[in-house]
Amino acid sequence: KINIATRNNLVITLAACHGFQFARVQGKSTTRSAFWCVIGRTDEFSAGQLTTDFVKFYKSLVTTPDLGKALI
Repeated sequence: KINIATRNNLVITLAACHGFQFARVQGKSTTRSAFWCVIGRTDEFSAGQLTTDFVKFYKSLVTTPDLGKALI
């Protein structure tokens, strides 16, 4: 329901060591899907590093709505 309401723009982020080893984009379409993109880390990290990285990610995404730049 959320993805439908956001017109297939739902991004899921996973905060787990090796929890998700890819960022997958389903692609924009007019058909239904569960989500548009899943983002996760492929390495191990500390809780402090996780917090720092997620804050940087979301600040970048809010100031410049460019997912590619936010991921970098």
